[in-house]
Amino acid sequence: MLCRLAPLDGGAVRLIPYLSLACAGAVMALAAAYPARYLPERLVPRGIPLLALVVSALMVMACSVQRLDPFSPLSMEVMKFIHDFVHQFFESMLIPDHPFFRTDVWSYIGLLFSDKVGLWGGLALWYLPVLFIALALRLERLPSVAHIRQGAARRKLLAAFIRERRLRLVAPLLALVLLTGAAYQSRFPATEYWDPKPIEVTATPAGQIVIPKKGEVDLEDGKLHKFSYRQGSREARFFVMQTPAGQLVTTLDACAICQPEGYAQAGNAVICYYCRTLIPLETVGKPGGCNPVPVPCSVKGDTVVIDGMTLLNTWESTVQVTAHGKGMGK
Repeated sequence: MLCRLAPLDGGAVRLIPYLSLACAGAVMALAAAYPARYLPERLVPRGIPLLALVVSALMVMACSVQRLDPFSPLSMEVMKFIHDFVHQFFESMLIPDHPFFRTDVWSYIGLLFSDKVGLWGGLALWYLPVLFIALALRLERLPSVAHIRQGAARRKLLAAFIRERRLRLVAPLLALVLLTGAAYQSRFPATEYWDPKPIEVTATPAGQIVIPKKGEVDLEDGKLHKFSYRQGSREARFFVMQTPAGQLVTTLDACAICQPEGYAQAGNAVICYYCRTLIPLETVGKPGGCNPVPVPCSVKGDTVVIDGMTLLNTWESTVQVTAHGKGMGK
C-alpha cells in the first residue's frame, strides 16, 4: 500500500544532521562494548574516559561537515569575548578612544583581535575537558597500604595500581589526538570554495556603477560574483549574487566585525575567511553579525545599479576600522 509523506519544513531539514550525529554517538557507544569483550580487562575504557573518547570521535565527524563544525564558532566566540572585554574595559576605565592613541599602540592592541588569539583560545577550551579528565586520573590517590605488613606486598599493590592508572590514561590521550584531528579538519576543510577573482568596474559620469545581469558573468546563476571599484586612492571590494529567494543583492566582500579577508561560497552558504563562520545564502544581504555588509542597489531592466560614492563610504566606515584592529571604538 502506498502512502504519502508530508514534506519536511526548513527547520526539520536542518535538524537532520544533528539527529544523525546523535544516532552515530549512540551507535558508537554501543559498538564500544563489542571489542571490550576481546580486550584485557585493564585496557577497557569505562566511565568518563570512555565518554571522552566517544565525544572526541563525534567531534571528528562533526568537524568534517561544515554545518556541524563546532570548532570554528568556538574560536569566533573567543575572539568576540576578547573584543568585548577590551571594549568594556576601555569604557569602564574611561580610557580615551583611538583618536588619542598612537598608531604603534593600536598595533599592539590589534594583536588581541587577531584570528590567532581566537584559534589558540579556542584550542585551550577545546582540550580543557579532556585535559581535566587526564589530570584527575593522573592525580588519583594511591591506595592505602597501611594494613599490609609485608613490604613486598605493599610494593606490588602500589605498582599494580600505578600501572593500571597509566593504562587508563590511554583513553583521554587518544581523545586528545582525535580532538586535534577534528580541529585540523575545521581549520583546513577539504571543501572546494567558489572564490572568483574580483572584476574591476568603473562608474558613469553620474557616479553610478552599472553591471549587466548577463555580461561577463551571469549574476542570476546563484553564485557569488566579486567586483572591485577604484576612485583615485580609494578602493572597495564587493560581490553580487542572487539569493535562493530570487533577489539580487549587493554586499561588501567583508563584514563589520572581522578583518576584511573576504568571503567564498561553499554549497548553500558563504564562509568568512577570517573567522570561518558560515552564512546561509538566505541571509546574505541582511545586516548583522558576520554577514557581509549590505550595500544599497537597484535593479533597472537587465542591469544592477550601485552608487559608487555610497559603496566607497560604506567600505571606509566599516571595513577600514576593522582592518586596523580598531573595532572597539565603533
